[in-house]
Parts: sequence; structure tokens; C-alpha cells
Amino acid sequence: SGRIAYHRTMTGRAHRLASGCALALATLSARAGAVTINISPGDDYTKLEAAVAGDEVVIAPGTYEFRVYLAGKGSAAAPIKIRALDPKSRPVWDLGGKNVESWPGSYSGGDNGRGCWQISGSYYEISGVELTGCHTASNNAAGIRTVGADHVTVRDVKVTGSDAGYTGAAEGVALEFVELAQNGQKSNP
Repeated sequence: SGRIAYHRTMTGRAHRLASGCALALATLSARAGAVTINISPGDDYTKLEAAVAGDEVVIAPGTYEFRVYLAGKGSAAAPIKIRALDPKSRPVWDLGGKNVESWPGSYSGGDNGRGCWQISGSYYEISGVELTGCHTASNNAAGIRTVGADHVTVRDVKVTGSDAGYTGAAEGVALEFVELAQNGQKSNP
């Protein structure tokens, strides 16, 4: 019977080892295709929105004038990371001067003016950007809006001069060191 117990213990260890290896291989394969996507002021929304699990989007300082719609699916092991190249010189989404829905962007739903950045995907980590001037005729545009998103972390982001700073519904959203200032019902262009 000692032999059977030894066999069961080894089987349990072997099973745990095999499970751990499978998880490591899945993580490596998810990250193996991961790339760094560099964004500069001359780019449009397509490069940013093309990010997939494990990718890192690095945004250069400057002013950006387009809406962002993030529908990609990251994972706990391979989130989609979007960050400023230089956190001391933030990239700024300035959509002032006209309503949000009038700016270029891929999302064409009836609520496309409800947020400068709209997130419906999963496992995003966003940091170091600034959003300003997000307005719509109905006075309900947010700098960041989540709709059906899950596991979104927004860190060290600044939203100013918009109808709202953050709106939406989602599972597992974390706003960390986010500055929401001078937002509220304002006259629109």
C-alpha cells in the first residue's frame, strides 16, 4: 500500500507540473505574438485600436484629435497596455472645438459621442494620457467611458474641460491616481 500512496503522490505532482507547464506555454504563446505599437501625433486611431492581448501601445507626446474605441480582448496573463512614452510630457487628446462625434474614429454607434475614449473590451491598462474638450450636444460626453468592459485599469490619467470625467458600467474597473477636474455641463461648439 505504501507503493500505491507513493504512486498517487507522484501522479499528483506530475499533474500539477503538467498543468503549470501548460499555463506557462499558453502565457508564452499569448506573449510570443505581442508587439510594441508606437503612436505619434501623425497617426490616426487605427494603430491604437489594433492592439491585441499582450501588446504594449506607447504614445509619444503631442496633441491627438481623434476618438478612441477599445474593443480588444486582453487577458490576465496578457493585458493590453497603453501608456505615455514620457509621463512628464503627456500625450493630449484635445477634442475641443466641435462635438466628440464629429471627430474621426472607428466607432459609428448611435452613442459615439458619449466618450473621447470608449472601452468595451477587456484587460486594458491605460496610463499617462490626458483628455480634454470632450463635449456633445446632449452634454454627456466623458473623457473615458466604459460600456460592458471588464478588467480595465486607468492610472495617472487626467480628464479636464469635458462634460464628464468618467462614465459607464463595467466589471473590475480601477481608477488610480486619476485627476478629474473642471468637468461638467458646459456650452458646446
